[in-house]
Amino acid sequence: MEQLLWDLQVRWPAKALWLAWVCLTPVVVAGLLINALRVPALDSVLTQGSLPRPALLTPSRVINPFGDKSVTADALSNWAREGVDLWRSLPKIGENSPEPRTGATSDRVPPKDDAVPPAQQRHRDIAAAAPVMPVNGTELLWTRRSGAGELWVSNETGRDAFATLVQANTAAPLRAIYIQARNKVCMRNVAPGLYDLLAEVGENWDPNHIRFRAARQPLGRSGPFDFFDVTSTQGTSGRRFDVVLRTQ
Repeated sequence: MEQLLWDLQVRWPAKALWLAWVCLTPVVVAGLLINALRVPALDSVLTQGSLPRPALLTPSRVINPFGDKSVTADALSNWAREGVDLWRSLPKIGENSPEPRTGATSDRVPPKDDAVPPAQQRHRDIAAAAPVMPVNGTELLWTRRSGAGELWVSNETGRDAFATLVQANTAAPLRAIYIQARNKVCMRNVAPGLYDLLAEVGENWDPNHIRFRAARQPLGRSGPFDFFDVTSTQGTSGRRFDVVLRTQ
């Protein structure tokens, strides 16, 4: 009898407490896990604003912690993937959001400039199409072979001229110079050698192809010119030649 009373007073309450602990522990853990997966701040905002709550913000509705492990893992992966996609779709900090376009702004026609008189428009077109003429004496080609010789070229025609210094009896260009109408230029520092001069006159100079576009007229070949340098105690000097360009 005493043994029975001892079991009822001591052992059975201990066993009852142990069984209660074993049964309640999973429930407590599950409750903590559910609370951890919720987003209480956003939930409260959506609840106060009476807005629909997206499933993304309530993972406890998507993920069942008591379900199969593989199913729960797949659901958790899908939930995380949706969160990453939503985060990437948000505009970066500092980006300007596109302004909404309304029908009034999209149908607006930019204001046109005042009408230009035909005579003034033609003057603008001619000024825009007019080529930029080189300055008198502009060297358009120079092989950088230097000496002490000088070749003076006078253009007595009414059109601009283009003169090219070539090797004698060839067309291999060594120097080229631009001469405006009724002007005179000088090719300085001509290297020793035997040269000819080829020249032509024309209009509407083309700087890309280095030639005249219109009214081209070759003036033939002048020369030969035999350049050489003479060195003395006073320094180095070279020969000088003069050429006059005329049209027949």
